[in-house]
Amino acid sequence: MEKNSTLTRLVHEIKSQPIIERLEQEKNNRFLEHECSIVLSAPENISYYNHIIVNKNILSENTINSYIMWIYGIVDQLDNTRPIQSIPARIQMPDIDIDIPIDKREQVLEYIKSKYGHGKVSQMITFNTMKGRGALKDVLRVYGNISFEEMNSITKFIPDEAKIADELQEMKEDTGEASIIRWALENNTDKLKEWCYIAEDGSLAGPLSKRFEQAIRLEGTKSNQSKHAAGVIIGTEDLASLCPMVYDNRNDQLIAGMEMNDLESLGLIKFDILGIAYLDKIMSVSEYLKNGEL
Repeated sequence: MEKNSTLTRLVHEIKSQPIIERLEQEKNNRFLEHECSIVLSAPENISYYNHIIVNKNILSENTINSYIMWIYGIVDQLDNTRPIQSIPARIQMPDIDIDIPIDKREQVLEYIKSKYGHGKVSQMITFNTMKGRGALKDVLRVYGNISFEEMNSITKFIPDEAKIADELQEMKEDTGEASIIRWALENNTDKLKEWCYIAEDGSLAGPLSKRFEQAIRLEGTKSNQSKHAAGVIIGTEDLASLCPMVYDNRNDQLIAGMEMNDLESLGLIKFDILGIAYLDKIMSVSEYLKNGEL
């Protein structure tokens, strides 16, 4: 290692001889130098995460990042039986999630904006897509020849995506695509055969087969946009010069007009700063106990 490298500086701060010896084996690793420089340049971030992240165990797939987190006390325990696995390069931007009380979220956002610049920090949009039950209802409603009661009788056998997420993933791996409606036709056959069923050749048959086919094609189609519940984007320059901005009339502010994956491809980093109602309740109870009110 170079004499004044960030990795050398980091090694000097470590008290564990086995870890020092492992780190000293690393030579000319630009990735490690970059990661170490990030850690060493942001002590206020480290102290903050030190406060909110406790009792984490690293039990598998240790990387140099895991050791850095352990060195700085972000995680409490380290599995020394596993070797360091140096990562040659980032595959994607890091995923940073922070859960906070709802009534503190605006304060955190305001702090981030004052820290990095109001023009460099923004929330972002997300696109809502048509799901199985909603897509089928929309198709049936447009044609208008089915009563509301019958429409509900049909669509109640189309499950929510979250309930069959694993099955949909398997379907995508096997066939290359995943459809909630097709899954329902395969698994709720007896309940849906009055309106549509899968024929022996794999095609759809039945009095409403064309409607079901249209609904399947619509699944995943973007239907409307809204503000992401937690996503916050931070850039190194004004976001208006990097991506389109959309006016949020509800909060009278501009937000990034692209989804997270597209924003990350521009080199912007995304934080998920989510307000959790349970944390508000916990903090309220804690305050009551502190004041002797409970």
